[in-house]
Amino acid sequence: AVWVAGCLLALGGAQARWLQTSASKVIRAPVGQTYAAWRDLKRMPEWSPVSRVDVDPTSGDSQWHLGYHAIEVSWKAQVVTDEYPSLLRWESTLGVPNRGEVRFTADGRDGCTMALTMSYQIPERISRIVESGIVQTFILRTCLRPTMQQFCEAMEREAGGLIVDQAAPTDAQITETLRR
Repeated sequence: AVWVAGCLLALGGAQARWLQTSASKVIRAPVGQTYAAWRDLKRMPEWSPVSRVDVDPTSGDSQWHLGYHAIEVSWKAQVVTDEYPSLLRWESTLGVPNRGEVRFTADGRDGCTMALTMSYQIPERISRIVESGIVQTFILRTCLRPTMQQFCEAMEREAGGLIVDQAAPTDAQITETLRR
């Protein structure tokens, strides 16, 4: 994920397209709890590859840090939609061009479905490589799938429920899409 982010920064300024990757997962925890946990940006390192998130208490803007060994990439972001307990949207304001949203939908049984969409601006110069699916597969395997699985496990632990399946989500549990 750091390599991809570094490439995006290095190639910034060129004509660009957006790469969108989405996944969804059922979580056996209340929708309000899951929304509140995701909204607490400082908790992101608990379940994602992000190493640190600093939040400005006045503006709510955040500084994200993603690191691997001696390489660190960072960007600033802001929440643009905050609709408790169902929708949170954000976009970067400086650094790695990205935006995303997470939706939580109650399932009526003390659980919910989480749908996560991440979009990254991809420079035109590398769009053929990206559109071949290599980068999307990398993002799904190293970022979205593990993040969603770890988040799900944390929420189910906090809800006091038993986690039946601790394995990675199956294709039936995760829906993935790629759009320009």
